[in-house]
Amino acid sequence: LSTYLRLLMDRTYICYVLSGALIFAGLLTYVSGSPYVFIELFHVSPERYGLYFGVNACGIMAASQTNRCLATRVEARRIVGVVLSVAMTASLVLLFDAYTGFGGFAGILVPLFCYIACHGFVLPNTTALAMAPHGKVAGSASALLGTVQFVLASLTGALVAALANGTPVPLAAVIAGCGVLAFVSHHVGGRRSTALPSVGSAA
Repeated sequence: LSTYLRLLMDRTYICYVLSGALIFAGLLTYVSGSPYVFIELFHVSPERYGLYFGVNACGIMAASQTNRCLATRVEARRIVGVVLSVAMTASLVLLFDAYTGFGGFAGILVPLFCYIACHGFVLPNTTALAMAPHGKVAGSASALLGTVQFVLASLTGALVAALANGTPVPLAAVIAGCGVLAFVSHHVGGRRSTALPSVGSAA
């Protein structure tokens, strides 16, 4: 308990954990909410939905491989800062399109793809940045990190269900909230950390 308390009081650790966990929560919000939005609201066939889902998964894989290529040249903190800006922008565009109907289905699909692909950059680097100073308590630090990720993902999934109103706005609003809060969390605590090299893949 004393170890967990020390971790919770470490501002830099918590801010990196939250940055990664919020992007992860947005991803799982998409996983749980997109079938209704795609199939029920935009009348995408179940077979075609699987294709779109696979394309988004490919976006994460492509981002992860690109992150590996950047590993020896760019600091992890810098990658996270840039990519979180992209994720926040994509999530806000998604909310705008969902609220106004701009772009129709493409107006939902394209910013979603951009947001989801950011996961391949953010999670490995925020994990490394959060864990690096805590090698002596790596098990506890990893357990707390994973717990925060799945608790936030559960809460955001429940929030989308609670806000459901027959439009894509609740899904977009929750993802936008995740994107904005992840960006804020990084800039609150991330700048205090020691620069570390990037990493190639998530734990």
